[in-house]
Amino acid sequence: MIISCILSIILLLLVVYGFWSSYRILNLPLKTKEMIMEWENQNPAFDYKWFESLEKEKITVTSPFGYKLAGFFIPAKQKTDKTIIFCHGITVSHVSSVKYAKMFYERGWNLLLYDHRRHGLSGGKMTTYGFFEKHDLKTVVDYIKKRFSHDAVIGIHGESMGAAIALQYAGMDDGASFYIVDCPYSNLWEQLSLRISEDYHLSGFPFMYITGLFIRIISKFRISDVNPLKDVEKINNPVLFIHGGADVYVPTYMSRQMYERKKGSKALYLVPEAGHARSIHMNPEEYEKKVFEFVEKALNNNTLS
Repeated sequence: MIISCILSIILLLLVVYGFWSSYRILNLPLKTKEMIMEWENQNPAFDYKWFESLEKEKITVTSPFGYKLAGFFIPAKQKTDKTIIFCHGITVSHVSSVKYAKMFYERGWNLLLYDHRRHGLSGGKMTTYGFFEKHDLKTVVDYIKKRFSHDAVIGIHGESMGAAIALQYAGMDDGASFYIVDCPYSNLWEQLSLRISEDYHLSGFPFMYITGLFIRIISKFRISDVNPLKDVEKINNPVLFIHGGADVYVPTYMSRQMYERKKGSKALYLVPEAGHARSIHMNPEEYEKKVFEFVEKALNNNTLS
């Protein structure tokens, strides 16, 4: 009787944990614009006043899942069919992408900054770390192709979760001319296991398995399905992997793994002292130089290695 009660209590606690952990992962608290601005204003490359001064068009496209994706299209100073799409990280919004936008605008690119599902001005429920978001990104890419032409030059720049979304999209469709992925995770199961261990001091077994079960029940996807490390094997177009050497949130080795796994045209840029999503913060000039060395070679079909 006592053993039965103990087992029942343990089971109840595991169920409670499953609901709590899965809900938290799928619904991380979002940062307000003010919070994002406070953080990004520490970055010398971030210039929101410049962004506000630009002529911009608010756009909405409909996700394949029915909700609206909101963003801003900024035409280049001179007419062009070259467009760079920015994918922000988790809990923030298109505002975080502004720090990467100016370097492209100054070189004659159209800009498209949009908010992922459940973030910023977009609709949708639950963050799925790229499982559904990759289809949203395809919708955005298709919008640009329809606006210009199927042969338009399109680049995608992603940060953190946005970088992982870009890789998952590329592994599915590979519809952009090149991809710049800054501090992406290579495997969601491994990334969440790391966070559960470091943030809550819990072991992967049984806690990750319980979390994974509840995520599958609630959101209809498996954590193991979010695996950019496998997706890079399917990408033919050039990829620049960027990562901070002092990143303790998404370990640097994840970009190294994906770089090694990626076949064909690729490049790797590591910033030794940079933390998570802080590579451009450490040296904006060098970051810009590395990015456009990559872009020039990628668009001219030069070999990258």
